This record gives sequence, C-alpha cells and structure tokens, in this order.
Amino acid sequence: MKKILIAVLTMGMILSLAACGENSASQMSAQVETGESKTGVSSSIVPEKEKKTETAPSDKKTVETDKEGVIETSQIEEKNPVNENDLAGILEETEQDFKDTAELLSAGAEAVLADLGDGYLSFVENRSRLSDWYLMAEAESAALYERAEENAMFYYKCIVDTVNMEEFDDWDKALDDFYDVWDEGMSDFYDTWDDAFDELYKKWDSAIEDAPDSVDYSETSDLWSATYDEHSNAWSAMYDAHSDSWSDIYGKHSAVWSGFYDGNTDVDQIINDYLAEQENQETEEEKDKEKKEDETKTEEKSEPAETEKKETGESESAEAAGSSEEYPDVTVVSDEQIILGPGNEYMVITNIDFSDCEWNDHYFSGNIYYTSNTKQAYVDNFSDYLFRQIVFGLYYADGNLRGEEYVQNNYIYDREYIWDDWTYVMISANAEIADVRVEKIIIEKSKED
Repeated sequence: MKKILIAVLTMGMILSLAACGENSASQMSAQVETGESKTGVSSSIVPEKEKKTETAPSDKKTVETDKEGVIETSQIEEKNPVNENDLAGILEETEQDFKDTAELLSAGAEAVLADLGDGYLSFVENRSRLSDWYLMAEAESAALYERAEENAMFYYKCIVDTVNMEEFDDWDKALDDFYDVWDEGMSDFYDTWDDAFDELYKKWDSAIEDAPDSVDYSETSDLWSATYDEHSNAWSAMYDAHSDSWSDIYGKHSAVWSGFYDGNTDVDQIINDYLAEQENQETEEEKDKEKKEDETKTEEKSEPAETEKKETGESESAEAAGSSEEYPDVTVVSDEQIILGPGNEYMVITNIDFSDCEWNDHYFSGNIYYTSNTKQAYVDNFSDYLFRQIVFGLYYADGNLRGEEYVQNNYIYDREYIWDDWTYVMISANAEIADVRVEKIIIEKSKED
C-alpha cells in the first residue's frame, strides 16, 4: 500500500477579526495543497476509488483523489462565521459546520472499511489506513470544537448588539436558540463518530478472527491486542475531547445567561470572570483533596467504630451531607460525587435490552439498549450534579458477576425527562452473559480528570 502523501506547500492567511456589531465584516481564506484539511492533518481518507472532483454541500471543500485514495489537491476556503449582526447566520454556520465535519469523518470511515477489504491478509496490508483515520478524526474534532466555541462568543456579542437587552424574553430566546443548535450538533456529531468507531471495530475484529490456520495464534493475538489498544485509546481521546468541549461551552453559556440576567452585557468580562472563578474553584478542590488525604491517614489510626462505619459503606461525608433515610439508596461520597443505587428514586434505568449482544470465541459483545428516566426528585435535590456514569453489571447464568461496564454518557439536563440510549460493550467471558443490571449510577459536579 502506498504511503499517504502529506506535503504542505503553501498556506496564506489574511485575517481580520471584528466582533459582531462593528462596521466591517471579516474574512479568512486559506489554500492548502496536497492533502491538507483545515486542521493541517492529511485528509487522505476518501470514499471514492476513481479520480474525481467533489464539492461538499457547503461549497467549502474541493478535493481531488487518485485511485489509491490519496488527496492530490485540496482547497478550503474559510470565512469568519459572523455575518454582521446576523444571529441567524451564525446559527446556520454552526449547524452546518457540525454536519460537514460529521460527513467528513463518516465518509473517511467508509473509505477505510473499503480499503481494509475482506480477510486477514488485506487487513494486515492496509492497517495503516485505520491509524490514519483515528488521527484525522481526533484532529478534525478538535478543530470543530474550537470553531464552535468561537461561534458561541460571536453569537453572545451579537445578541448584545441586536437584541433588546431590557426584554428578558428576547435575549433568553436568543440564547436558547444557540443552545439548541449547538447541543443538537454535539449530540449528532457524537453519534456519527461513535457509530464509525463501532463499524471499524467490527471490521478489524472480524478480519483478525478469520485469519488463516497457517497464521500462528500468537501473531493474531498480538495483532488483536495492539489494534484494540489503538482503537480504545483513540475512542477515549475522542470522548474526552467531546466531554471537555461540552463542559466548557455549557459553563460559559450558563455564565453569559447569568451575566445578562444581572444586567451585565460585557461578554468578555463575563467570560473572564467565569474563567477566574473556575481557576479558583480548581485551586480550592485541590486543597480539599489534600485535606481529605490527610484526614484519611488520620482515620486509619481511628477507633474500631470508625473502621466499622467504613466497612458498612458509609463515608463520613455521607453522614454529614445526608443519610440514606433522607435520600433513599444514595451514598454521598463527597461534596463532588454521589452514588445512586439501583433502587434510587431520582434517576431510573429501565428496559435494559441486550438481545443484540453475542457470545463468541470467549467474548461477549454488542449493543445494550436502555431507557433513562431523570425524575423531578433529581432536579429538586441534585440539579448541580451535571455529569454521570451508569455502571452496568454483567452476570452469568449462575448469578455470578462477570464484570462491570461503565457508560459515560455524562451530561444531565436540569429537568425531568425520559430518553432511550444505548452503549456498545465488549468483554471477555467464559460463558454467555445471562443478565445485565444497573449496579450504580455515579453523578458528579465536575468531571474528574
């Protein structure tokens, strides 16, 4: 397989930036040749095999490919998304950016699936294409999240310049409009790249599993482990970037709402104050962590009664913050983290369906579907806990627990609602999994790094 050609020949930028409401619009144009996308990472993964020219729906990307799937030329024109005093224009640009990037990753994954071919030998020959896609997906996602944040800042300033800030309903609706577009874009983009990862996993897993008998088992085992590690690390990097971006923009959006509500329309000041507050909070959390570590060392020398309390699962912070009598089936681990038991009345997981999963060659894998119900009691008591992890327990027919699966669909809306979701699971197992149950739900005020 030919190596992917990456040669950056020329990049010229003319950039002038004007906040919304200024007299002049701004433009940024860049020309990148021979395999460069707007991130600077080679976009050599394309679905077509025959040489042709494609123009994306947004008319921003033109790529020319040869039979090997290597981009020969690429021209991308980027413009400042702020169309002077045009809130609708920013919303449209933001929405389209998510769609374009999702299509880029999806098309790239389809090209990789085709290039990997059928069978073990074809996969071994073209495995580097898989690695290329992982790198491209991470780079394009990071660039997308950066542009989304820039668009958010432009949008907030445009609200100040174009909306009657004395009318709560006017500016509140404008903020809601951006939140809805951005939140849906983030959700749909997550589904796109997560589905792509799923399809790629099935492809390479099947290829390695179908290795000829002439191939030594140790070779296929090592290859599977290495490919799985690369796949897992790439997925985790994508997830962390998505999580960080969502948390960052959500926090700033909330800060802007509060600032507008308090009569402050200086967006830059609002954001700077918010960032300073976050930095101070992180400093305080670090001090609290060190303090708790010192307390833990002291508790190790405490009387037996304290040891007995720990063995029953009740932490000192739980006793101070609220007992199980006040919050049924709830354990308060710390001020930052709470564990909801499977019988809690705040967040309920039902309709668990793992019929799509299969046990094959000592691995249990497939999609687990479920319904999540955030109750009003959760909103009333724990609305400041924005992040969560659902921990499913996977059980053999004899009732023994094989292992736990963490589902990190971390974002919780501050309202009562029900929605259907799913997660992909793969775990080694000596027998077929007979039951999947919720072990616990971990909710946190801030994401632990």
